[in-house]
Amino acid sequence: MARPKYVNITLLDGPLATPVTGGLIGPYHEGTELRLICEAGGGKPAPHVFWFMGDKLLKGIESSAEVYNLTGSVGSELKLKVTREALGSKIVCKVANEAMESYLTAFVQIDVNLRPVSTVISGEKEVVDEGDDIHLVCSSGGARPAAVITWYNGSLSNPLILPPARHISSLQEDGTYATISQLVITADRHHNNNMLYCQATNEVTQNHIQDQERAKYQLRVRYRPAVQVMERWIAVNQSDQVSVSCAYQANPHQLLSIMWFHNNKLVDMSNPKYKMIAGGNPTLTITNVTKADSGNYSCVLTNQIGHGEPDSPSIVEVQTRPRVKLRMDPQSSIIEGDERNVSLSCEVEDGHNAELTRVQ
Repeated sequence: MARPKYVNITLLDGPLATPVTGGLIGPYHEGTELRLICEAGGGKPAPHVFWFMGDKLLKGIESSAEVYNLTGSVGSELKLKVTREALGSKIVCKVANEAMESYLTAFVQIDVNLRPVSTVISGEKEVVDEGDDIHLVCSSGGARPAAVITWYNGSLSNPLILPPARHISSLQEDGTYATISQLVITADRHHNNNMLYCQATNEVTQNHIQDQERAKYQLRVRYRPAVQVMERWIAVNQSDQVSVSCAYQANPHQLLSIMWFHNNKLVDMSNPKYKMIAGGNPTLTITNVTKADSGNYSCVLTNQIGHGEPDSPSIVEVQTRPRVKLRMDPQSSIIEGDERNVSLSCEVEDGHNAELTRVQ
């Protein structure tokens, strides 16, 4: 019996065979498949070959050949899919036969590129008020090389256009990198219920869209009512009734007060001619309208955050019956028999609309 004289590891890459015993190979992206051959020879009888990664036994395909004087050589092929577990570990080939009390070993170490994992977004507050700064932090770890973090607003196809976020990457004890990205934006009402995403990428994920590591965060913003009138111009006949409405968005939606203004003067809701509906879109109804009710109408709505009013008012025009005056030309008396032309005209002195539709 005799101990094996050698053990070598070779990397197979297509038709190429590269000796790699005791070396560092890579870097290889996570998920890459490698083929390694461990060859041992000169032992009698032919040795057995075992593959290990740490304490984990790996399955190889062994083949042997007998040579002169009954000494044997053996080879074992290992097909290895590179995983996160391989980072910092040695792939060890151990050989032994009956002539040995301990293994004869060879190793190779793999440098591994890893995609980011554990990406999360955290914020200082769950709800912010309009005008406040929103401080968000996106954290991602387990990457090699370090991840690049991108912020998206509303959808992953719409990158958020903001001042650059602050990025910090640090090397961890396990050889991977942790990256944080700090984002500060000023809250406005358009951010409410909007979804923000942060996506962590590196060269491992660039060609694997389905493996992109991302996190999402729903913004909640409280804001004062954003108000607009329902109709810009309303015509109504005298003695009829007319309604003016305001539509609004607000968070919280519940209103604390509703005020109506006519030509910039507060409407006296104690006057029985005015009626107000507060539910849904706030509505002011004016009954038995007169000419004095013509003019601009606007609302001021208030919630816990503040008050809001429309940029433009509703204009109410009250159409009244015309008051006319008859004019004759000439104004002096006409003697019967005179062959003179007489013109009669009907002039509107008061009323709206001033354009007459029929004259009798």
